[in-house]
Amino acid sequence: MEICGVKFTDEKEYEAVKYAIDTLEMEGLKPTHDRVKGIKELVRGNITPSDIKKKYEFKDLHQTPKTRPFLPV
Repeated sequence: MEICGVKFTDEKEYEAVKYAIDTLEMEGLKPTHDRVKGIKELVRGNITPSDIKKKYEFKDLHQTPKTRPFLPV
């Protein structure tokens, strides 16, 4: 499993990152290798939302304008 060159071995982690990427695309943000890596680290708990917002230039990681959760629970 792979998204933008970032490899996944865990299907649940892959699906969570894929969902996040789909949400970003609806908001007009294109996935890049670095953004996918950042989301993967966020899903793993290795980086905080504020860290990823600064590093990967995301606007709002918690909710879209429609107030839909960013990551599946």
